[in-house]
Amino acid sequence: MTTLVSRSQQPNQLNAFHGVWLLAVMSVVDSYNFPWTPCHVLPCRPLSTGLKGPHALIRRPLLRYPTIHVELPPAQTRGGGIAMMMVGRGMQGNAQSLRERAFEAARGGNPSLAADLFNDYLQQESSAATCDFAALNCMGAMSAQLGRFEEAVSSFQKALAASAPEANLPAVRESRTNTFFNLGNACTALLRHREALAAFTQVSQLRPDDAEAFINMGNALATLGDMSKALGAYERAIAIDDTSEIALLNCGNALCDTGRNR
Repeated sequence: MTTLVSRSQQPNQLNAFHGVWLLAVMSVVDSYNFPWTPCHVLPCRPLSTGLKGPHALIRRPLLRYPTIHVELPPAQTRGGGIAMMMVGRGMQGNAQSLRERAFEAARGGNPSLAADLFNDYLQQESSAATCDFAALNCMGAMSAQLGRFEEAVSSFQKALAASAPEANLPAVRESRTNTFFNLGNACTALLRHREALAAFTQVSQLRPDDAEAFINMGNALATLGDMSKALGAYERAIAIDDTSEIALLNCGNALCDTGRNR
């Protein structure tokens, strides 16, 4: 008589067979040392908060390396040099005192007090609001340090207008270059990238050996979507300073974004 195996009994027999088979395989595997190669992981490029996406660019610190330009007249003079070059000779004593106290506060690292004193001075001395380059420029720097970038942009623009008549003088030219740089950084903080680009372009023309200006130009161009020109700006920065890690990294990112990464 043939004994039939029900379906309920078949799984137990199969499980026993599989168990014997697995033990045999494991004994063979244990007798060999299989070499294996670890997976190579490509390093990630650092990302920044400036741009989104896989090829985000490292933005430079907002207020230049390491901070915004703050130009102050010598402490022992009554605002000589460029400072007084732009100011009328009939300044009242109280206005002059406010001006000097404002610069002193700036030297002492008190931007809030300096900004308030500059504001009082410019309100009292009406002509200074359009011709005192040093005060307007320093007031813009103090406003930027306080994060009041709208005020900073306004002050820097007024300072540039005030210094325009003397723009060809070497000392004034250098100060105006720094002011354009400050203006570009303040506009960047306000996401006004076209204005920032215009300001940094001025810096690159007035000071063509400034690698940082070309880096900032490149960042503005990249933000505006012109990666080809951004790449040119980064390459120019590297030509000036081939040790700049930010210029090298941004240039590599731009090469990837323009399909020239092979």
